[in-house]
Amino acid sequence: MVRSGKNGGLHLKQIAYYKRTGEYHPTTLSSERSGIRRAAKKFVFEENKLFYVGKDRKQMRLVIVSDEEKKKVLEKCHENTAGTHHGISRTLTLVESNYYWTSVTNDVKQWVYACQHCQVAKNTSTTAPKPHPIKAEDPWTAVAIDLMGPFHVTSRSHKYIIIMTDLFTRWAVILPLHDISAAEIAKAIINVFFLYGPPQKMPIDQGKELVYQINEELFALFGMKQIVLSYPQTDDRNERTCKTVKAFLNKYCTDHPNDWDEHLSAIAYAFNLTNLEPDQNTPYFQMFNRNPHVVVPMNICVEGEYSMFAKIFDATKKVSQALEEEKTVDCQVEKNTSDEQKIRNKITVKRKPKQLNTLRLKVGHEVLRQRKNWWKDGRFQSEWVGPCIIDYITDNGCAILRDVTGSRLKRPIKMSHLKPYIRGSSEKG
Repeated sequence: MVRSGKNGGLHLKQIAYYKRTGEYHPTTLSSERSGIRRAAKKFVFEENKLFYVGKDRKQMRLVIVSDEEKKKVLEKCHENTAGTHHGISRTLTLVESNYYWTSVTNDVKQWVYACQHCQVAKNTSTTAPKPHPIKAEDPWTAVAIDLMGPFHVTSRSHKYIIIMTDLFTRWAVILPLHDISAAEIAKAIINVFFLYGPPQKMPIDQGKELVYQINEELFALFGMKQIVLSYPQTDDRNERTCKTVKAFLNKYCTDHPNDWDEHLSAIAYAFNLTNLEPDQNTPYFQMFNRNPHVVVPMNICVEGEYSMFAKIFDATKKVSQALEEEKTVDCQVEKNTSDEQKIRNKITVKRKPKQLNTLRLKVGHEVLRQRKNWWKDGRFQSEWVGPCIIDYITDNGCAILRDVTGSRLKRPIKMSHLKPYIRGSSEKG
């Protein structure tokens, strides 16, 4: 305990002197000696440095004394490598997890309040911008990437799926992945490059850190720079197509847990022969300007891959028909809306502009979840646990998660209590 009016830095210097020599510092008053002895029990002196270990002696926080060292610590903990500035609570948690000085709380508050970047950001209202989806003018110029999984591990150790969809023709390429590291994703992209050539851009709804790592891998393997873009939205047609394909893949991988990876090429080919948009030709025709020589396999009773593909093709046609029926029902419901209801809908209530959600988490993303009542366990307990994987998202916007063993968590988690998990370089492969 530091007596009223005493300099906190001097107090720590006295403790350091006592731990190092076993004697009291010349500036220590006789009335302060018992307090120095009690306080010294919470510190250790190692390698000419003083560390705060606490009552339980489980912490190891470097003691900071000089103002210059405090400034360096505050700069490091307030701003992360991406340039984002933390608030008071987060900055204080980061500082107190590794460093110690007596006035740390007040110093953090003053630092954040004085930060010019934070003041500008606080006074700037950020509203959700109008989406500008990527559009393609020619085949294979813009190819969207989607990731799915994890699924049941197959005999070939595949657990995830990557879908590459040409935004002009809707031509789909579906490949299995062992994991969703940057190296594995880049390897799958390169294999597609060797078949169709590289497109101009490949949007993917993933974090900037993963996108950066993928581009680094692609540059090392193929010599191309910045072809993969972190872009959250493509056009509505592509969103509908991907939703249909993903729904089919989810069911198929569940029904065929051991060998689903062997049939992904057949599933992609079946969807490329299926017209999911009534006013458009099939993706195959738009890609090659002709239909295949054998459009539909006729005999589904023969053993082998031919029979399997016929079944897959038939299943995709049913999905297409169900999607068309759903559209028809939606149009009919909209048409039957009464005039009274339309007038009622015109009475709008002014709402505050929706704040920008920079996370944009989706099914299959790896995330960390915030522990419930984490602040009650002390500042040195981890606020975030994981990683977990989003299994699906409920209608009210909550996420159902699976842990690394594949077990589903019991309760839904609000999306605001999740944040993306960035896989480190040591976890690749």
